[in-house]
Amino acid sequence: MLNQLLTSKIDIALAMETAAAEQNWEKFQSFFTKDVFFQVGLSEGTIGTQEIVDYVKWMFSIVEPDPPFEFRGTWEMGDTAIIEMDATYIRRIDGKPITFPCVDAFRFDGDKIQEWRVYPDQSEMWVK
Repeated sequence: MLNQLLTSKIDIALAMETAAAEQNWEKFQSFFTKDVFFQVGLSEGTIGTQEIVDYVKWMFSIVEPDPPFEFRGTWEMGDTAIIEMDATYIRRIDGKPITFPCVDAFRFDGDKIQEWRVYPDQSEMWVK
């Protein structure tokens, strides 16, 4: 399996985020179980990898990722990994660099992400 070379759940989550930033959708989807649950903030959760791809593509239509992100902390406990970061992007409408805080929580089934919950403050995505 692709993810067996990665040594921790944090490494898997970071590799998945890198595949998303590279817009390598086939590789990106390989990190998830087929029935992955995905939820951003208070939005309604979805199930399935295509729904995640659709969300990330929508988000990237508004902002362009500008890695590397600044990590405040990472934690791994059993089948769960948590990443706290400042995510950096370029807002497409005006080219302004933006940063917003975000916490990602991942639950794993083996080396695949079975649940991904994202808690961002995306207020900087929108022109004021």
